[in-house]
Amino acid sequence: MRHRISGIEARLGNPDPIKLANNFDIEQLNCYKEFGDEAIKKFRVLRYSEGFDFNFENNILSIGIEPAYMDEELQIIGFDFNDKQNSYMKTGISRGYYGSKILEKIKYYKDYKRKNVFKDFIDKWYDVLLKDTNKIQDKKGNKVKEELVKCFVELAEGLYDNLVNVEPILSEVSGIELNCIKNGDREPKIIINEDFVKFLVEEIMKEKENIKNGK
Repeated sequence: MRHRISGIEARLGNPDPIKLANNFDIEQLNCYKEFGDEAIKKFRVLRYSEGFDFNFENNILSIGIEPAYMDEELQIIGFDFNDKQNSYMKTGISRGYYGSKILEKIKYYKDYKRKNVFKDFIDKWYDVLLKDTNKIQDKKGNKVKEELVKCFVELAEGLYDNLVNVEPILSEVSGIELNCIKNGDREPKIIINEDFVKFLVEEIMKEKENIKNGK
């Protein structure tokens, strides 16, 4: 489990990006316990490690083990929720220090002509995990919207120094149309699309710079 070794080893010993960054709370998955227990039971490298790391990115949920040292094995199972046929099993072995120089191969769900442990695992959990991950993304989307509304309320009140979080939030709202309702006597309804958000952020950044320079 590469991410669990010391920070010095992870940064200096192995220059390769971490594949399994544990970048969300996996316990949000309703099926986490049963799903996790079965994964450890059925896949040899996970069973040997008595656990696994995970990642959720680009609508792909991956679980598995990355090597932390030379001659350790790689095993990653990926659920591609864009296309089930592209779900995959990635295996390999490290030939370099601290789990680097991995010789790996990947085989996709569509490449398997017969049923096997991997294919049965994907078949059993694909729809269940798809439903659970959609709920996680919905919660994340709602949180982003709440933060964005807060930023625009601060903008309306002239609190420019508190708007530093606008830029990272903007990167997550691409394509979102947001109904912002500011509480008050009239409660005006404002439709905000991506282009308008970009324009406003540019104006906010200009105003912050003007304030910084004393203009």
